[in-house]
Amino acid sequence: MAAEFQRRGERVALVAVLDVIPNWQGLTHADVPAPDDRVMLLYHVGLVDDGSHRDSDEKMTFARAREILRRQGSVLANLEEDRLATITEISANNTHLTVDYQPGPIDGDLVLIACSEQQDPPVSAEAWQPHVRGSVEAHVVSGEHGTMLTRPGTLAQIGQILSAKLHDVAGDE
Repeated sequence: MAAEFQRRGERVALVAVLDVIPNWQGLTHADVPAPDDRVMLLYHVGLVDDGSHRDSDEKMTFARAREILRRQGSVLANLEEDRLATITEISANNTHLTVDYQPGPIDGDLVLIACSEQQDPPVSAEAWQPHVRGSVEAHVVSGEHGTMLTRPGTLAQIGQILSAKLHDVAGDE
C-alpha cells in the first residue's frame, strides 16, 4: 500500500511490516486450500492452539475446532459455523491475493518486526531490501507469527518499537 500511496503522490512517513516477507514460501494458487477444506479450520485453530490438537488422529470438524478455540480463549470460538466459514473464505482469498502480489519499490525506509520463532523461509531484512529504496531496520519480538497479535508481552514489544519510530518521524523527544 505504501508504494501505491507514493505512486499517487502521497507522503508515507512510516512503513512497518509484521513478520512477513515478499513471496513467502513461494506459494502458488494450487497451494491454497479450498475455503470449505478442513485444512482451513486447522489454520484458524493453529493461530491460537498450543499444539495439543496435533497429537490426535481425530478429524477436524467445526465442533472440534470451536472447542479448541474456546479452550484457548479465542474470540473465534463465539462465531457460528457460517461466520467462521466466511472468515475462512476471506482467508483463502487473501492468500490468493498474496500469491499474485508483487510489492512495488518503497521510497524510504522500512521497519520489519519479526518473531523470534522463525518460519521457513525466515523473515529477514535481506528479503525486503530489493523492494526498499532506503534501509530496512529489523527488530525481533518474542513468540511466533500465529500469536504475535494475541500475546500481551509480544504486543507490548511491538508497541514500544512502533511508538519509538512514530516519535522519530514526528520529531518528538
